[in-house]
Amino acid sequence: MARQKLETNINTTDAATPALPQMVEALNQEVVTALEANDNANAVAKQLGYEGAMTVGALEDEIRFYQRRTAEACLELGKRLLILKELSPHGEFITRIELLGFSQSSAKRFMQAAFKFSKTTNLGVLTDKLGSQSKLLELVTMDDDDIQQLANGETVRGLSLDEIDTMTASQLKVALRESKLNYEAQGRVLEEKSLANDKLATALNAREQRVSQKSQDEIAKELRSQAVVDGFAAEHAIQHQLGATFKALIEHSLDNGGDHTQFMLGLVTQIERELLKVREEFNLLGEVTTDDTPDWAKPDWSEQEKAMDAKLQAEWDEKMNSPEWENHPAAIAYKAIKSNQTAN
Repeated sequence: MARQKLETNINTTDAATPALPQMVEALNQEVVTALEANDNANAVAKQLGYEGAMTVGALEDEIRFYQRRTAEACLELGKRLLILKELSPHGEFITRIELLGFSQSSAKRFMQAAFKFSKTTNLGVLTDKLGSQSKLLELVTMDDDDIQQLANGETVRGLSLDEIDTMTASQLKVALRESKLNYEAQGRVLEEKSLANDKLATALNAREQRVSQKSQDEIAKELRSQAVVDGFAAEHAIQHQLGATFKALIEHSLDNGGDHTQFMLGLVTQIERELLKVREEFNLLGEVTTDDTPDWAKPDWSEQEKAMDAKLQAEWDEKMNSPEWENHPAAIAYKAIKSNQTAN
């Protein structure tokens, strides 16, 4: 007796399997996500110059292989961590690096090093000199240009590869910290100097504007007043500052031996030469009058001129005795001269 054909009807309608469309959509989304991850990983690999395996398992095996303490291994390790991060689904990368024995901070430093040094030419010279990965990781804090200069054999912030080669990682860390502080201090000095120059330029512009609004006599008086200030300052520097230093040199010579005469004579001669240049430049080769009679007391001095001179003298006295000029060399010298005149 012939067997009857068994017919089976499988209902694959949405009504029979309501979850099928969502499963298909989820599968499609996973495929899209995986393709995007592969594209990102390939882009990172290209940027890093990486040409090795591109699967999660192979990357993890090579990461374990490169977990040795050399500068070159540090960079290779960082490259693979970067690519593994791109291939790992969201939230899985941290779990994977922890299973590999990395903390998040150490993995981040390896990845930073790989990304930063991938831009550097002559990388072989740099890694050979550094030797250990701990030194390489200390250099991550430097700018890209500074790292490139080091790789080219140049000295950067007082450090060269030959000097780094003789340092331990801790010594290099201290040296980098000090060089950074020095660099920042120099930057602040330059910034302050620039601000001072800007203020000076602003003050000069304001002064020029004021000068343009004054009469010629007023301008001449102000220029003479400034010349007196400069003269008093120079006189004070020579008489008190340089004189005090000369005195200290003589006392040192008496206590410890040695003769500083020629040295001091050389400085005085140089000052005399500069004064002679000023005389020649401004045609001041005549003799200074020995007449101590004030201009206002001379017969040809008019009442108006006497009043103007008295006014100028009062303004000058007020300026020299003001709080802001209290410690200025010109004010100190001026007060000393006035004191001597009063005593005489």
